[in-house]
Amino acid sequence: MTTVPAAEPAEVSSDILGDPRVADAAARQLLPAVRPLAPEAVLVWYEPDSAVLGHALARELGCLCLAATQTEGLVDLVTAPPRGTRVLLLSPRFTAPYSVRALLGVAGFHGLTVVAVAAVRDSPVLAEVDPGIPTLLPDPAGHAA
Repeated sequence: MTTVPAAEPAEVSSDILGDPRVADAAARQLLPAVRPLAPEAVLVWYEPDSAVLGHALARELGCLCLAATQTEGLVDLVTAPPRGTRVLLLSPRFTAPYSVRALLGVAGFHGLTVVAVAAVRDSPVLAEVDPGIPTLLPDPAGHAA
C-alpha cells in the first residue's frame, strides 16, 4: 500500500457529505498520487459520502465520476463508460473486502482498466487488493510512512 503524503492537513474522519470543504481537502490529498495514473473516471459506490468524494476528485482531475449500485446482490454501474476506460476505485473508507472485490468485479465485467484503489481513511482491506493494483491512502500527518 502506498501512503500518500498529504498536500495539506485535512480532517478526513469528518463528515464528507455535510462539509464540502472536507471532500475537497480529501480529494486534494489524493491528487498528487492519482494524477500521474491518468484515470479517465473515478468509480465509487452510489452512496452519499462516496459520491461526494468521487465528484470532488473527478472535478480536480477533469474526468468522469461513475457509480456502482447493488440491487438484490447484483452489482452494476449506473452508467457504463466505453471498454478500456482507465478508472480509479475510490471510497472514503473500504470497510469490508466485498466492497473492494465487488468494484473490481464490476470494473472487470465492463472491460475497464483499474489504475488504483484509493481511500481517504484507514482501510485495512486495501491490503487484500491484488498486488498488481496500486492502493493509495493519504497520510494525514503529511509525511510518507
